[in-house]
Amino acid sequence: MKKTPLEDLIPNASPEALDLIEKMFEYNPNARITAKECLEHEYFKDFVPMRFAKPKLMKINKSVMANKNNKLLNSKFMRMSSKKFNLERK
Repeated sequence: MKKTPLEDLIPNASPEALDLIEKMFEYNPNARITAKECLEHEYFKDFVPMRFAKPKLMKINKSVMANKNNKLLNSKFMRMSSKKFNLERK
């Protein structure tokens, strides 16, 4: 059976992504790339490890918060979200 090139299956993928996928799809487990090697691959060079990433804070406009008719803010989801995340206030 002839192998279909990944470039044909994923035409918009970068060369680095295609190289990583090729190495991850290796059938022989002794030749397959390890998880550590995956994270050290060129494809991930611009990613920041989570322990060094700054947490993002939710920003909510005060005028929107003051509007008691706003369904999103009065919803159960928003009440739960405000407890779960740190809300930045001006």
